[in-house]
Amino acid sequence: MALPTPSDLLWVTGFPDKGRWLIPLLHEAVQSEWPEAVTLAESQLGDDPSARELMEYAIAQAQEVLFNRRDASVEEVRRVLMRCYRNAVRRARRRRAKLSLWGSSQDLEVIPSPVSSDTRWVEARLDVARLLKDTPEEVKHALLLRYGVRSSWEEIADETRSTKDGIRMRCKRELKRLMDHYRLIAKPRSNDTKSNNRR
Repeated sequence: MALPTPSDLLWVTGFPDKGRWLIPLLHEAVQSEWPEAVTLAESQLGDDPSARELMEYAIAQAQEVLFNRRDASVEEVRRVLMRCYRNAVRRARRRRAKLSLWGSSQDLEVIPSPVSSDTRWVEARLDVARLLKDTPEEVKHALLLRYGVRSSWEEIADETRSTKDGIRMRCKRELKRLMDHYRLIAKPRSNDTKSNNRR
């Protein structure tokens, strides 16, 4: 990026009359520090176009700090200017770190739409139907009332027209049968174990 020329530094028009003595000092400080400012923006932010905006911000801050120091030297103005500039770069870097953009608008077309919750509901119903296919209808209804909608045993007894203890024991036996049945399926058969050992 080219060095700013005096005509580029339009910020001078914003100085109050009492602060106009700072214009030549800041002008000289900007011209001498500009190459380092560009390098700093490239290394910290990854691009140099930000350098101009951050330098303008640093100039305004330096003017506020130095406004009442009529005896300030060029070296002091340069130090203050670069301190304000480094702070501006640090703040810009923090802002960029908080915002992460991934991909482009073209990627949005290939992102799949979220799976509908109805699909999970249908799959759950199919799993329950498969699990309870050999369960008597009355017991199946009682199990769904108890574990599906959290009904009390009294409510289930009224619904199934049986005693509370009777329906509870039938459900308990059915659950034990289901656990034993699926536990046997999960265990490897003895023939499979022997054939695996032979290999």
